[in-house]
Amino acid sequence: MARKATYEELLRRVKELEIEAAKRKQTEEELRESEKRLSVQYKHIPIPTYTWRKSGDDLVLADFNDAAQKITQGKIVDFLGMKAHEMYKESPKILGELTRCFSEKTVNEREMPYQFMSTGEKKVLNVKYAFVPPDSVVVHTEDITARVEAQKKLKESHELLERRVQERTAELTNAVERLEEEISHRKQAESALRYSEERFRRLVQDMPGLICRFLPDGTLTFVNDGYCAYFNRSSESLIGQNFFQFIPEEAREEVRRHFNSLSAEMPFITYEHQVIAPDGSIRWQQWTDRVLLDKERRPKECQSIGIDVTERKEAELSLQDAKVLLEKTFASLDEAIFIINPMTRIIFDCNTAVERVFGYTPEEIIGHSTERLHLDQEMYKRFGQEVNPALDKAGVYKGEFKMRRKDGKVIITEHTVREIANELGGRISSVSVVRDITEQKNTEQELRLKGEQLEERTRNLEQLNTALKVLLDKRDQDIKELEEKVLGNVKQLVTPFLEKLRDSGLNETQKTYLGIVESNLSDITSPFVRKLSAIHFGLTPTEIRVANLVKEGKTTKEIAEVLNSSVRAIEFHRENLRKKLGLKERKANLRTYLLSAS
Repeated sequence: MARKATYEELLRRVKELEIEAAKRKQTEEELRESEKRLSVQYKHIPIPTYTWRKSGDDLVLADFNDAAQKITQGKIVDFLGMKAHEMYKESPKILGELTRCFSEKTVNEREMPYQFMSTGEKKVLNVKYAFVPPDSVVVHTEDITARVEAQKKLKESHELLERRVQERTAELTNAVERLEEEISHRKQAESALRYSEERFRRLVQDMPGLICRFLPDGTLTFVNDGYCAYFNRSSESLIGQNFFQFIPEEAREEVRRHFNSLSAEMPFITYEHQVIAPDGSIRWQQWTDRVLLDKERRPKECQSIGIDVTERKEAELSLQDAKVLLEKTFASLDEAIFIINPMTRIIFDCNTAVERVFGYTPEEIIGHSTERLHLDQEMYKRFGQEVNPALDKAGVYKGEFKMRRKDGKVIITEHTVREIANELGGRISSVSVVRDITEQKNTEQELRLKGEQLEERTRNLEQLNTALKVLLDKRDQDIKELEEKVLGNVKQLVTPFLEKLRDSGLNETQKTYLGIVESNLSDITSPFVRKLSAIHFGLTPTEIRVANLVKEGKTTKEIAEVLNSSVRAIEFHRENLRKKLGLKERKANLRTYLLSAS
């Protein structure tokens, strides 16, 4: 039979148990402190996070973080405790991925469009499902609808698990059993707290953002995997280092000023600054710092969550450059440009060309109605009656109107008006481009008058041409009648006497002269000679006579006798004829050519 413990042994055993219980309490306090820090991290993660816990044969929405409450405008509370099959009965893909993550105990990630049941808002999300032992699935939903905008702060939910340790009873006889039972409970609580810490540590490490803790001088005390991956360094090489080495020197003072401003009254702050990437390039990050206070409520450490916003910053800079370029272009145009309220016709804005066209400075015209630019109220109303239907039908109006400058001068203007609509198609303003075409219109009027004068002159010339043609036809008719009359008179009054003279017994000399007279007379009345002279105005009278005799088949010698000239002179004339008639380089017969021209 076992020996009963003595009173001293029981007291010694009680003291040992009390010492062990005190150590357990200290360990538990440390674990609670660690869990408290992790809980703060979870609640302030900028990514909407939801915790689903196994309940029966379904998953139930058990928890969510501040970011989830914010993105759903606080309506997520209404869904707390809802089963996954009930919430996603219209979204089988989401339900399948959630249950598959739990059953396969894996981490899945994908992008998908999503409409929030709580607010009805549609977004594109990067959803990460992560199994958390023993019975939970944590869902991170990152809004990637506008990647160029700031990526939202990531957060993740957690559940605090605590159990109260039963109080010891005052009875010494039951102290050992009760202390052993308390130690057993504390061991279980310690295991749960360690497990909880490990779980939250894994959540922090797996988040796609950058998380770190650092002392007030910038010395890093903790970095997650995302931080290490971003700077391509291991956690061992980063912890104990000052993070200011990653910040350009000119930006360090501003960063230091931000987190030095943290206090119990203002425990967190969000700001942006440049960093030096591992490849030496300059990038932009957005950080949310939260101060951790000691017992005297003095800053002892700072916890920070960051994301890379380089793409958004570059887009903002590009947008700013484009805005500056647009403003410069807007100001440099020669046409007057107005931005007008389509309902009131009040001028929102205008460029500097307005002063050149209308004489008003932008300061004098902005905020006033366009009525002051019209000739009178009637013209102002008429302009609106033309513009509004055109904008309703085609979204654009083009027309010309007379308007009045500041100095009272009336000008002719050309208007191009286009509407500016919002995303729903409603007209929010209109852009009016106005060009002074007074000089152009005056020039067109002058050209029109000159055109009319030219048409009048053309008509006069046409009448003169008609009269001249009649005169030329009459002249040709008179010449033809004169030629016929001369030819008839020669044949009736001259030729018979020449024939009688040839038969009257003339000597050789007289016959020669008679032949010359007949030849010359023939030249005068010959249609061939007149035609040849008309075609080749450059022929001399002798060349024309030689050409006529060649056409009749006379030889060079016969021609020389008829013309009372030498053979060499006739050959010279024949050579000139070939040259002037274009037969010099051609192997063409002179008589054949002359016959074809007759």
